Amino acid sequence: MINKIQLKNWRSHLDTDLEFTSGTNAILGPMGSGKSSVMNAICFGLFGTFPDLQTRKIKLDDIIMNKPSVKNESQISVDFTIDDKTYTVMRVIERNKGTTYSEIREGDKLLDSPNAQRVTELVEKLLKINYELFSRAIYSEQNGLDYFLRLSRGERMKRIDNLLMIDKFEGARSNAVTLRNRLAEKKDALQSVADIEDFKELKKNLDDIDYSLKKLNETKSNLSKEFDEKKINMKSLEKEVKELEGIEKTLNTLNNRKNSLEGSMKEVKHSIDNFRKDANDKTLDVSHEELKDTEKLIKKHQEELNKSRKEQEALTRNISENETKIGFLESKIKEIQTDISKKLELENKISSIEKEFGKNLIQALEKKKEELEAIQRTNSELLTKIEQTEESLSKISKTHDKCPVCESKISTERRSSLIADYQDRIKSYNGSLKENKEAFAALKQMVKETGEASKNFEIYSEKIKEFKGIEKEIEEKKKDHRTLIEAVSRKKQDLEKNRSGISEIEESLEKSKNKQQQLKSAIEKLIDLKDKEEKFSNLENQLEELNKEISGCSKKTSDKNLEKLRITLTETASRISEISARINGLVEIILERENRRKDCQIKIQQAEKQKEEIKLLESLVLGLKIFEKALEKTQTQLRENFVDTVNYTMDQIWPDIYPYKDFGSARLGIKERDYILQVQSSSGEWIDVDGIVSGGERSIASLALRIAFSSVLAPQLKWLVLDEPTHNLDSKAVEDLSETLKTRVGDFADQVFLITHEKTLENAVTGQLYRLSRNKELDDFSRIEKVN
Repeated sequence: MINKIQLKNWRSHLDTDLEFTSGTNAILGPMGSGKSSVMNAICFGLFGTFPDLQTRKIKLDDIIMNKPSVKNESQISVDFTIDDKTYTVMRVIERNKGTTYSEIREGDKLLDSPNAQRVTELVEKLLKINYELFSRAIYSEQNGLDYFLRLSRGERMKRIDNLLMIDKFEGARSNAVTLRNRLAEKKDALQSVADIEDFKELKKNLDDIDYSLKKLNETKSNLSKEFDEKKINMKSLEKEVKELEGIEKTLNTLNNRKNSLEGSMKEVKHSIDNFRKDANDKTLDVSHEELKDTEKLIKKHQEELNKSRKEQEALTRNISENETKIGFLESKIKEIQTDISKKLELENKISSIEKEFGKNLIQALEKKKEELEAIQRTNSELLTKIEQTEESLSKISKTHDKCPVCESKISTERRSSLIADYQDRIKSYNGSLKENKEAFAALKQMVKETGEASKNFEIYSEKIKEFKGIEKEIEEKKKDHRTLIEAVSRKKQDLEKNRSGISEIEESLEKSKNKQQQLKSAIEKLIDLKDKEEKFSNLENQLEELNKEISGCSKKTSDKNLEKLRITLTETASRISEISARINGLVEIILERENRRKDCQIKIQQAEKQKEEIKLLESLVLGLKIFEKALEKTQTQLRENFVDTVNYTMDQIWPDIYPYKDFGSARLGIKERDYILQVQSSSGEWIDVDGIVSGGERSIASLALRIAFSSVLAPQLKWLVLDEPTHNLDSKAVEDLSETLKTRVGDFADQVFLITHEKTLENAVTGQLYRLSRNKELDDFSRIEKVN
């Protein structure tokens, strides 16, 4: 039993708590009041989804409250009892994040969290149903009572078979057919191979292969012997050729070095001659002395340049600082000019106030207040006189021949005269009072205006004091501004002269540096000349040593023919390659023959095994055919048993929910591989509900089917959820449905949830009744009223 549900920020529900009992519980309200949201929340709390979310009519973020205020998180909690144990499921949805937390508790004990899928699996285990079964058998969503009738023929059988898990038997039967076909194909293939193979031919082939292998191995042995002899001879030749090639290579290297040395000597000799021409008979010492003088001059120019640049930086900094001060003064002058304008404006305002109210505002204000008090006193006196005169008038009007004051007798004429006099007095007093009130209102407005003017006068006067001495200050700032302008102009002239002097120093410095570079280059050439002369002497010594080595190598090769040895080596290598290729070819042929021999042996061994395997496959194919028939018969029997149980249940409840006599019962039939919902006419004929009966009859038949499905498919729960079940029903059918839900629902359901706008169904409630309301024009929250 579902005991309680809590909704926070769920669609239009801000913070809703609903408690339920056994029997029929109803949630009543107009369209858009949030009724269906409650049932969707129960479904989501238990299984993490509901039909509109499952079919993607809405997104998860749409569940979180958007109106009248936008929330970022929604929370749902469902409390239910199974087998005398109470469980609570809680789920949290965050905007743009989905379901961020889920938990399930048994009492205060946490069973699982925070994974939504694991929590759903535990709920399904406890309830012994999944979402698909709950949404199709127990929960009839709004306008979804006839869900199974709206499905196409093939789809209807598929969905109901899925609820019964008959589809698993069909899957097993389909797999069995596939396996049987594969085994039959394998048997036929083995039979085909067994028929083709000739065992005598296989034995003859084996003998031929053995003889061929003997001859091939003899040829391979002879070639291997020759290969080894040639290999030894080739190693000796390779050693001799390698020694001669080494001497020849050394000789070539020595000749190349000789040629290189002779070229280097020629190049060095040419460089020495050129250096001697460029030196102009200058010695190294003279060049070094001239370089020192040039470097002293460069140092002097550099010092002058650094000094001038420091002066330039000081001038630039001074100009920049003064220009900053000038900018500041200009900004300050503008501010003071603005303040002068403000002061002038305030003085004009004070002048206007004095012109309108006079110079002594406080005295004028006090005088007006005294006048107000005088009028108030006069009005109080007039009201007292009016009250006294009216009292006298009232008394004399009630008496006939006595004076109300002294109780003496008065004539009728005197009494009439007194009444007229009192009335005239009252009229006069009221006239004066009216004039005084008008004068009071005008004087009060004048006091208010004078007070405001006096207050403003004080404020303006205080503000003017803030601007004291401002004219003198602006003159001082302007004087400072002119002084700085003149100073900046003088510094800029000095800066220009400084820049000119720096250019002249830089030009002299550049000339000295060029001369310094030329002297350094000349000194380097003189040093290089000395090095080259020493190098030339070394090269001459190296050339003499090379000539001796070349002569020694030439003597070692004079008595041997290297080319003839190379030809002999090449012929030997060619013969070795030829023999190796023949041996490799023989190895491949021998390997191929041995593989063929092995294949023949394997085929002979496998022949008998194939016969045994064919017998086994024939036995398995026959067994699978029997298994297929059994599965098909089981599906048919399960459907028939299910239909019989559903029809028995519908036959029991039909008289309770259908108020007329034209249809005596309803049933679920199987026709042309599909489930058909039918009703029985008074003549005993069974008529298809789909497309023939009226909308109301169709709805009641669908309701009966839903109740039967709930009782048969989820007997352990005995829950039923009906969202707007009165669609297409007339008033009598609605009244009978109400009576059934009230008095006879306990026979097939322990707990019913009724979502409706139909007030007649209030009479059906045996559990809790809630009325929902919501001001849709203001996008208000859903309001809950618990009726009982």
